[in-house]
Amino acid sequence: MTDLLSQLPLFATDRELAVAIVGKARADMWVKTVVPQLEKHGFPPIDPLHDGRPVPLVRRFYDHYFGLTGGFAISVPDGEENPEAFKPTRNQRTATTPQMANMQHKPMAMNPAMLAERWLCSERHIRNMIARGEIPASKLGGKLIRIRMVDIEEFENRGGVDPRGAA
Repeated sequence: MTDLLSQLPLFATDRELAVAIVGKARADMWVKTVVPQLEKHGFPPIDPLHDGRPVPLVRRFYDHYFGLTGGFAISVPDGEENPEAFKPTRNQRTATTPQMANMQHKPMAMNPAMLAERWLCSERHIRNMIARGEIPASKLGGKLIRIRMVDIEEFENRGGVDPRGAA
C-alpha cells in the first residue's frame, strides 16, 4: 500500500489532504465536518503564503493524535523533576536591556501537582479536569502529564479559575 501523504507537495489544500487521508468518496465530508474539529485539537493551520497546510506537520499531527509518537525518547523519568534546573542560554544570562533584566522566569509547562498548588486544589481534581477535557494536557512517555502555561493562562482568563487560588 502506498503512502498517499508522501506523494503530496509540501503544502496541500484541504481537498488534497482529504483525498490522501480518507479517499475521494469521503473527502467532501472530511473537509466540511472533520477539519474544523481537528483544528480545535491542534491540526496545522492553512499557511496564508502557500495557501495550504504543511503536509509534514499534518503527518506529525496524526502520529501524535493516534499515539504513534510522543515526540520524546525518554519513557521513564530518570530522577526527581526540577523544572527550575535548566540553565539559561548565554544570551539570557547577559540581559542588556532593563526589560530583559527584570523578566521573571516562568515555566513553559506544569505537572498536575504544580497546577494544584497554584490553584489551591487537589492533584486529583486537576487530573479529573484533564480527563474531562476541560484542560488540554500532554502525556510524556505514557505516565508524565504536562499542561502548557498558555493553556493554563487561557483557562484562567476564560474565568475557569482565579490564579490566586479562589476556585
